[in-house]
Amino acid sequence: MALSVWTGSVKRGSGLLHLIGSSNAVVRHVKSSVACMVVTVAIMSARSGAQAARGPTGDVPAPPVDSSSVARPVDRHWSYGAWFAGGTHEPIKTREGHMEDRALYVVGVSATRLIGRWRFGEVSFTPTLVPAVIATANREYETVFYNGGGIGLLPYKKTAFGAGLIPIAAEATLHLSDRTGIVIGAGGGAAYFDRRIPDPAETRFNFLADGHTGMYLHSGFGTATFGFRLQHISNGGTGRVNPGMDTRMLYIGFRP
Repeated sequence: MALSVWTGSVKRGSGLLHLIGSSNAVVRHVKSSVACMVVTVAIMSARSGAQAARGPTGDVPAPPVDSSSVARPVDRHWSYGAWFAGGTHEPIKTREGHMEDRALYVVGVSATRLIGRWRFGEVSFTPTLVPAVIATANREYETVFYNGGGIGLLPYKKTAFGAGLIPIAAEATLHLSDRTGIVIGAGGGAAYFDRRIPDPAETRFNFLADGHTGMYLHSGFGTATFGFRLQHISNGGTGRVNPGMDTRMLYIGFRP
């Protein structure tokens, strides 16, 4: 009786050992399967990354995309800014001859609308209101009679104030970086003054033509520009005389 119990106990122990061995085998199998899956996923991920780096052809690496070469939509909204230009010791044709004692100051308020854009710059339509033009050293003459019987003209200087409009104007910008670039522009219009300039035989109504070039600088507050401006003022032959005035000026502007 004791022998049979001992024999049964041995058999149950052998079965338990066999079950434990089987369980260990299952665990080893699961572990090996999981390891194989991890290795497979890692290999597939590496191959996918390499394929993306090679590009669609699989042989040549995909070239980086240059954001500057991507065509950006043209913004058709208006923006507004102001500028000031001034020049002194400028030439003037007078009845006494050529002088260089004239000054010209111009204030402009420009509206800007983009016309077109390309990789390195853009072109804009820039009609400008000119609320103030100050022209100094305009000649007036007083007739004088000398004791010896002669007659002469005594010149004196007057400052003229005017305002006008430059409806035909355009400006091109060339981008040097994200924040700086070159500005080139031109325009034409007219102005009316409170007196005849620069000679009393001239007219109050005069035509305006200008060209300018300079630099612009973008900041968090807006865009500042500065440079050189050439301003032409004349009556276009509508007066008895047309001496005209060409003024070399420095200008500065700002657009928020």
